[in-house]
Amino acid sequence: MLEKRPLRVLALVTAPTLGAGNRTRIEQYASLFRAHGIELRVSAFFDDATYRILYEQGHVLAKIAGTLRGIARRARDLWRLRRFDLVLIYRESAPLGPPLIERIFSRSSLVRIG
Repeated sequence: MLEKRPLRVLALVTAPTLGAGNRTRIEQYASLFRAHGIELRVSAFFDDATYRILYEQGHVLAKIAGTLRGIARRARDLWRLRRFDLVLIYRESAPLGPPLIERIFSRSSLVRIG
């Protein structure tokens, strides 16, 4: 008999849990998803340290470093795309630039847009 594995969902968000949008629209439902056999992995573009200083004046080098880490995180997400059954993008996958990640993901046979 085949064992049913959980549906694996990758949620791409801009802000970490510190950001209210992600926390109230996605992360608060993680336990409900688990109860229904859905494994949710949330990948934020910004880490906590960068998000804390993002809207403050100064900290230019730290903001650049945080943005580069976010770009690296999205590259990792592309690399591990096949591990997931569904990709959920909350607002946008990255806060700057054209929607490149969205275009790449939409060309994958694993991602459906509509």
